[in-house]
Amino acid sequence: MSEDYKIKPVETKIKPTLPQEKKETDTENYTVLAIDEEGIFSKTNKLTDQYGGNQMDFENNVKELLKDPIIIAKIREYFPDATLEDCELYLRSLTYVGCGYVAAVNTIFKAYQGREEEFAKTFGFPMYKISDYDNEHKYQLLDYNYEYLILDFFNYDNTHVWNNYTQQTEYKKKDIKDLYDGITKSKLLNILYLGTGIKETNVDGTNGNTFPYFLEEKYGVKVDLEDHSNYPLERVLLEPNTPEYDEVFNKRAKAYAEQLGSAYEKLYIEQMYGKEQLYADREKINSENVIDAYKELSAQGRQVVLSAKGYTMWNKNNPLYFQISTKNTPAGHAMYVTGVTNDGKKLIVSSWGEEWVLDLSSVEKREGYIVLYSVAYE
Repeated sequence: MSEDYKIKPVETKIKPTLPQEKKETDTENYTVLAIDEEGIFSKTNKLTDQYGGNQMDFENNVKELLKDPIIIAKIREYFPDATLEDCELYLRSLTYVGCGYVAAVNTIFKAYQGREEEFAKTFGFPMYKISDYDNEHKYQLLDYNYEYLILDFFNYDNTHVWNNYTQQTEYKKKDIKDLYDGITKSKLLNILYLGTGIKETNVDGTNGNTFPYFLEEKYGVKVDLEDHSNYPLERVLLEPNTPEYDEVFNKRAKAYAEQLGSAYEKLYIEQMYGKEQLYADREKINSENVIDAYKELSAQGRQVVLSAKGYTMWNKNNPLYFQISTKNTPAGHAMYVTGVTNDGKKLIVSSWGEEWVLDLSSVEKREGYIVLYSVAYE
């Protein structure tokens, strides 16, 4: 190894777990950039050049991934007869539907930051991989092994269905060709860049319900996942002799009068005031309450993933790079939420491995939607 690359490592808060079989990963031969407490979503002195996982890696790096025996083994674990061509089209199809898988896997890496040895023991591979040398700056960056877990979850989700009756997942054998049926390289490019032809693939977006089952069945990791369709997040019990209680109580009394007559309204007021437990009305998660919901969940130590349609978002490092989602956009987009802008009006999210500002103020006007779920690891 050239003497030019022997730079003294910078002390870090996170000690990476490194593949011991490669001499070039010796800490004397590369520089690990110091990072702050935000870990994988660090804004300064980043350990890696990505801000979370990126589903585009399965398109841009597909040739390299096909050379990785672990990637091939993971695919053939579920699809034993898959050819290399099958594997390539299957990986490329993940790019189109990968946002939900990436957002979910981001929560794993965030949960295990600072616990790299435990990560390696749990999942069977290091949390980090070593990138190529940066000839300009004379150091190597570390990157995260996102692809293995994203592919793992993608495989599981494509071969398991959610049973609403049992509230569990059930294995369903599938042929890999059926999953990417109709996808060719040229059609996939149309899907990714022109938004056309999306009905020609049978791979679906993430079913969030399967995520806890995937982690526990595959790796013995327990995670608590909660769907937050309404806000306030918890039902609020109202105290009698307060304006809020009186408002809800009077609505109930008037409803009795409309259905049964005014005598029942009087009877209800006389006999039930202060005795009936009443709760504050909850409304759907929307553009006005979603930031408060995120703050509340974050304060509880929970990680938040959001899926939306009808938003506007722009790249924080390059504001000219933006995306507008309308009611005619073919599908929604899932993102990992990392924070709130200084004005308190927008969210900061990880998407496509970069930091974005997400404006949800036009969701209702554009007939879109917001779905929110949070996770906490045991």
